[in-house]
Amino acid sequence: MPEFEEGWIDTVRGTINIDDCDVNGHLNVKSYFGIFCDASDYLTSHLGIYYSDLASEGRGLVSIVNTIRYLDELHDGDRYVVQSAVVRLGGTSIRYVSRLMNVATGSISATSDLTEAHFNLETRKTQPWSDGDRARIGAMVLTLSDEDLAWYAGGR
Repeated sequence: MPEFEEGWIDTVRGTINIDDCDVNGHLNVKSYFGIFCDASDYLTSHLGIYYSDLASEGRGLVSIVNTIRYLDELHDGDRYVVQSAVVRLGGTSIRYVSRLMNVATGSISATSDLTEAHFNLETRKTQPWSDGDRARIGAMVLTLSDEDLAWYAGGR
């Protein structure tokens, strides 16, 4: 079982099933993306950002950069866990990273590095975070270790 590190939040747990796999018998690209989308949804709610609240307030989040690195295969029956963390809160943006791990081996199967912009739904322009959002989210920003920085830079 992968170790839980302080600052990282378990955002998704599951088991790969055959419908998640491609003709090569391992997790397909579409499924990786879906798992990371589920992780970001959980993380934003953990941060107190709810899409229904954003929409009712005329605000939204839009993905502006999303990099997924595929590192090790997952197959039908493999159990996985995704851990995520906020690593930067900008004036109008938020960056969070996630790592998808094989529960049995502890190996990192893939990583996601996602930046989203906070914007006004009417003007379609970026909008600064409120003081309340900034204080709440800012308290949860994690400084990545050198090892984690290497993973998100594409190294091992």
